[in-house]
Amino acid sequence: MQERKYQQDHIDKIIEEVSVKRKILAQLPTGGGKTIEFSLIAQRYIRNTGKSVLILVHREELMYQAARVIKEMLDIDACLITSESKRYYISRVYIGMVESLIKFIIYF
Repeated sequence: MQERKYQQDHIDKIIEEVSVKRKILAQLPTGGGKTIEFSLIAQRYIRNTGKSVLILVHREELMYQAARVIKEMLDIDACLITSESKRYYISRVYIGMVESLIKFIIYF
């Protein structure tokens, strides 16, 4: 997958804003390529810092979609955090559903 010009411009603007402000909100319409954008942002962050990334989603199908895109674009096997997960493996990218992480945090 290759990002489009508008996506690259949007990513550049997001990174520019994050360097000035700690919290920002970015949005794209349905089909605009949000998964591709956050995958590329994660790639830059990992490359520049050497740290891992946590991606939160609200639906199970979005978790699997994100994992597939990250594998295709970044060649990284994301660690999926679900309510059934008992152990996690070391990864550069973790993807979890918000509800699963809330339950995980509450229990620990």
